[in-house]
Amino acid sequence: MSTPNQIESPLRYPGSKATFLNVVLRFIETHNLHEKEIVEPYAGSGIVSLSLVSAGIIKKAILIERDPLIYAFWKSVFEHTDTLSSLIEKVNVNTDTWHQLKNYLQYDHPNDLYIPDLALACLFLNRTNFSGILHSGPIGGRDQSSKYKIDCRFNKEAIISRIQKISLLRHSVSVVFGDALQYLHASSAENSGNRFFYVDPPYFKQGRKLYRYNYKIVDHKRLADILRNANFPWILSYDKHEYIELLYDNFIRTHQSFRYTTKIPKNENELVITNMRTPLSGKENQLTTFISKANLSNFLNASE
Repeated sequence: MSTPNQIESPLRYPGSKATFLNVVLRFIETHNLHEKEIVEPYAGSGIVSLSLVSAGIIKKAILIERDPLIYAFWKSVFEHTDTLSSLIEKVNVNTDTWHQLKNYLQYDHPNDLYIPDLALACLFLNRTNFSGILHSGPIGGRDQSSKYKIDCRFNKEAIISRIQKISLLRHSVSVVFGDALQYLHASSAENSGNRFFYVDPPYFKQGRKLYRYNYKIVDHKRLADILRNANFPWILSYDKHEYIELLYDNFIRTHQSFRYTTKIPKNENELVITNMRTPLSGKENQLTTFISKANLSNFLNASE
């Protein structure tokens, strides 16, 4: 199976999932999951699911998002495409607008009357703030004394083009506002045989800095408890930490190198964990093997 072209998200994220798409692709192929729906309980940029749907590898994706601004953004991409595009065209990218749209961070739940406005606030803050973090400060500082100004990452034409392209997937993508832990728990109690889950929770170490709805230790533990009893296939990505490795010590764990960008770009190792086992070389219950992007071509060639 060839690797699909990654969708270009209108949103900026410090943890790139460009290399992780290959891992999920192998996961799908190994376990013959092509006919199942992919569910992302932590939607974020949605890059993995959207790329798989766009390439026709998966027919349907469900994006779950707790942050009302991010939820409203994806809801608007698929259901209010023209309205959102028009708002982007008309918005003035300056610190006055930044201060106005920053007020939308006060929303804890999406208001149906203001979905496109919440979506614009999400996109604006994401593309004008440091590292795309919604609750951080604007690029260039509030006094705009830096050589990089607030509008340096706000190419309206490119952003609208990406939104228009992704909106074509509207009949294959559902966007749900909700809590990931509640959704996963409910899915464990139901018959989720037609779905598999790509779980990408807030980072353990840097979650508080990067996400408005970050996790405490008890939340990370609850996620592990839910996944331990899950009756559906799942693949999980996490920043590498000994506590997380301890929580999932009974599951297969390996590492995936990825590019992490905040103020200083750097490479980090991310944990890849799954509840799936597969017979390899005729041996039952041998653990699934995952590979990094660097070894992808060799692995694919050897398996064909």
